[in-house]
Amino acid sequence: SPSGSFHAPPGSPVAQHGHIQVVGPRLIDSHGVPVRLRGMSLFWSQWGGKYWNSRVIKWLVKDWKISLLRCPMGVEAGGYLQKPRAEQRRITRVVDVAIRLGIYVIIDWHDHNATAHSKKATDFFDHMSKTYGKYPNVFFEVYNEPIQQLWATEIRPYCQSVVETVRKHTDNLLICGTRKWSQEVEEASLLPLKGKNLAYTLHFYAQSHKEELRVKARTAMANGVAIFVTEWGTCRADGDGTVDVLETTKWMEFLEEYNISDANWAISDKSEACSALQPKASVRGHWPVSHRKKHSRSTNSRLFAHHGGHHASHHAVRRHGTGGLTDSGRLVRASLREWSASHHAWGTPTPKNSSGHSPGRGDAEDGDDDKDDDDDDDDNQKTTTSTTSRQDQDIVSAAAPLARVWALACSACLAIGLSVVWAGQSPW
Repeated sequence: SPSGSFHAPPGSPVAQHGHIQVVGPRLIDSHGVPVRLRGMSLFWSQWGGKYWNSRVIKWLVKDWKISLLRCPMGVEAGGYLQKPRAEQRRITRVVDVAIRLGIYVIIDWHDHNATAHSKKATDFFDHMSKTYGKYPNVFFEVYNEPIQQLWATEIRPYCQSVVETVRKHTDNLLICGTRKWSQEVEEASLLPLKGKNLAYTLHFYAQSHKEELRVKARTAMANGVAIFVTEWGTCRADGDGTVDVLETTKWMEFLEEYNISDANWAISDKSEACSALQPKASVRGHWPVSHRKKHSRSTNSRLFAHHGGHHASHHAVRRHGTGGLTDSGRLVRASLREWSASHHAWGTPTPKNSSGHSPGRGDAEDGDDDKDDDDDDDDNQKTTTSTTSRQDQDIVSAAAPLARVWALACSACLAIGLSVVWAGQSPW
C-alpha cells in the first residue's frame, strides 16, 4: 500500500473533500459540506479482471472524470473462496492506484451469500481495514446483495459483526447491503445498525426498477439513514435488455435531488446492455467514444452522436482493438463528464509520481504497469497483444450538457422506435 506520508494529488477529489462521514441521511466532507461522489464499478474480479489495472483507472479518472471507483471482488464461483491470495492481490493493486490518483474507492465483498461466509469476510475486512483504514479514500462495502436473507436475524447481525471488526482500525465509511438484491432499504432503516459513519446499499436497474423503488429510498432517508447507490444500470435487472434513457434520466434526477452517491455497472466488455464497453475493447482505456463500422451511418450511430460522442477514425480503432463504448457507456460517460463540469469538480492532471510515496505494486509508471497487472496467478486473463498498443494522443470528446444529451436521445428513441438487444447472462 502507499506509504504513510502519502498526500492526495492537489485538486483531486480526496484533496478537496478529505474524510467522508455520514450525518443523518447525507454524506458530509471534512469541511462540513454535503458531497456526492460519482463513478464506475468494475466487473466481477474473477471474470472481468483484465480491466482491473492502472491504465484503465487512470483513463476513467482523466476522461470519464470519476471521483469514485467500486471494486467488486467476487467471492464464490472461482473468486476469493477458491483463490484468496490472487483475489486479494488484485484488489490491493487497484485500491493502491485509486489512492495515489486521489479518488475514492469501494472495497466490495461481492457476494449474495455473505452470511454463510461470515468468518472469511470478517478476516478479510480485518486485514483490509488495518491496511487501508488510515486513508480517507477507502470505503468498505461488506455485503453486495443479499437475496432472501432476513434483515433482522441474518443480514444485520452479519453486518454488525463486520462493523465492529472494521472499527478496531478505522472510522471510514462502511456500506451494508439490504434485503432482496439491496432494494429493501426502508426495512433496514427501521432497525439500523449500531455505530457511526454507516450507509445502506440501494441498487437499481432503470428498465426494471422505477418509482416504487424510489419511494422506498425516500422512506429510508426520511427515517434518518444514508443511502449509497454502489451499483446501478441503464438496462434490465439481469444486465441485458435495452438502455432505458427515460427512466435513467428520472433516476439521475432523483440521485441529484437527494445528493446520493453512485457507481454505474460496469466496466466490462461482456456482450450485454449494461456493459460500458463493446467486446474486445482495449484493456488500457483510451476507448473510442464510437466504433466506426461499415454501417456507421446506421440508426445506432445517429443515436450515439446525441450522447456527446463522435466516430473514431479507422486509425484510432486499429490502435485500440475492435471495441469502443456501448450505448450505456456513452450515456454514463456523458453524465459523469457533465456532472464534473457543472459541479466544480477537480480537473488538475494527476502527476505520474506524486511526492510523498514511492510507486509500488499496482502503481507502476506507465511503461511498467502492464507487467504489474499481468503477472498474477494463472486465473488472470492474458492480455492480447493486439489490444495493448499505446495511442499517440488521447481521444477526448466534449460531452454535451446531460439534459440536452438525454432529451435528444429520448427524441431519437421515440422518433424511430429504436430497440437494440444484447445477448448475455446476468452480471450479478
